[in-house]
Amino acid sequence: MKFFAIIIFSFVSVLWMGSIQSDETVTGPSLYQRLGEQEGIESIVRKTIELHEANPTISAYVKHIDQEWLIGSVAAFFATGTGGPNTYVGTDMVTAHAHLDLNDAEFDAAVSDVLLALEANDIDAESSAEVNNILQSFRGAIATGQ
Repeated sequence: MKFFAIIIFSFVSVLWMGSIQSDETVTGPSLYQRLGEQEGIESIVRKTIELHEANPTISAYVKHIDQEWLIGSVAAFFATGTGGPNTYVGTDMVTAHAHLDLNDAEFDAAVSDVLLALEANDIDAESSAEVNNILQSFRGAIATGQ
């Protein structure tokens, strides 16, 4: 369950991006489009989970989760949050993580894996920085443990 929350943390924060993308002052392709739309986001999610499985800080959390369910759920969430046509109706990030007592090392491990997955999928530096900034903005609400 804790790993699922880490994965969700990695992508739940992008819901906040949706409001940024819908701002009338934003021009050009949405973050959803820059990430490769549904196919690109699914590839990023798959790579992130693969990296989490190999990451000693968070790997123990992924072993008991149905990977295809996780990929589908997180990809839908991520697509919704980046301006895609999906509708995510799950739990918000803060609520999902409140009971986990995640620490900074776990937070950093999850974010690092997301950034590596973006790089592996040839996402441009500006889009990766946008994702990172949004993820970092949630550190105080998510990394509450010691």
